[in-house]
Amino acid sequence: MVKGEAGLNFNIDAPDFPQAVCAKLEDKDFFFPKAGKQEAERLPQLRALCATCIHEKECLEYATERQMDYGFWGGKSARERSDSRAPRKRGFAQSGRAKKIKGLFVDGKSVEEISTLTGFRKHYVNRILNVLRGGANKGATPLHEQTKNSHEGSQPS
Repeated sequence: MVKGEAGLNFNIDAPDFPQAVCAKLEDKDFFFPKAGKQEAERLPQLRALCATCIHEKECLEYATERQMDYGFWGGKSARERSDSRAPRKRGFAQSGRAKKIKGLFVDGKSVEEISTLTGFRKHYVNRILNVLRGGANKGATPLHEQTKNSHEGSQPS
């Protein structure tokens, strides 16, 4: 039975990839560098080894599905795998500003009042409210209509 630095029991925990590059190496601990200098020194070698392996994708899936928070799997470090699982930042329509605008709008404030109270430009307030209503283009006046309407009344009779 081979046990890695991280306490991984390779006979139980390792995926069954007998043709994998790592399966052919004697020192399994090589794939479990200590954070810091040792990891920085090994990363280029580990990436190169994984890049030549026929099981790189399956190995990464294995580690990702099991949320392995140690070791180098499928060409990625534990930090890289963790970062890829992290929730993405929400769009501007879900930001704190948008929530503030929505709250004031629900309270019956007009775009002008919201703009004055928050210091946000009216255009920004309108854009946020438009997104919150269901999309930037939903119900928007076509550009050619906006242009036509903006010139009405400004031409000499």
